[in-house]
Amino acid sequence: MKFAVWCDMVIDDLLRGKAEVTITKPEESAVLALPKDLPSALRALADSVELQEKLKAQTVEQAKQIDHLASLMTVNNFLTKHDYQHQTSRNRRYHHQDRLRRPLLPE
Repeated sequence: MKFAVWCDMVIDDLLRGKAEVTITKPEESAVLALPKDLPSALRALADSVELQEKLKAQTVEQAKQIDHLASLMTVNNFLTKHDYQHQTSRNRRYHHQDRLRRPLLPE
């Protein structure tokens, strides 16, 4: 919140001429990297649109892969209520049989 207020104050100072912007690293400046003529601006726009379409296609493909992997995890890692009850009763039966087979320790 404080940062937003500070930004508003700096913008107001710039608009009223109370402050100036000095670019110290022009080779890294996004403002100075803007195209200077219409053909280069159109080329930059076309490149940007192509990149967005490529990223969108990658995102869709990754979403499909995530859905597929999530469905495999669901199938492999979770039991239905019937499976859980069956597994629990089977474990109880084996546990009971193990207790019966265990030799008693001398006291």
